[in-house]
Amino acid sequence: MSEPDPEMLKQAGALVRRIRPLLAGLGPQVQSLILADLIAEWLAGHRSTMSADDTASYRAHVLNGFFEYVVNLVPIAEAAQDRSISRRAH
Repeated sequence: MSEPDPEMLKQAGALVRRIRPLLAGLGPQVQSLILADLIAEWLAGHRSTMSADDTASYRAHVLNGFFEYVVNLVPIAEAAQDRSISRRAH
């Protein structure tokens, strides 16, 4: 996947800030189910018009790009959590 442009990042950040309170306190299993459902719906929209094999290959490619985004966002999320914990401790 290509690098998102600044406007996309801004839009995504605004939506994440709106969604975060809905997930807060639900526990990791429920959060995982919610995220899995949303990702499945998103991935279902990625289809090849050629064949089921092409669709599977394309979806694997899309998921690899998606997980690359996730892996790159983890350090940013950890730093934000650390700052939040630090502020509560003081």
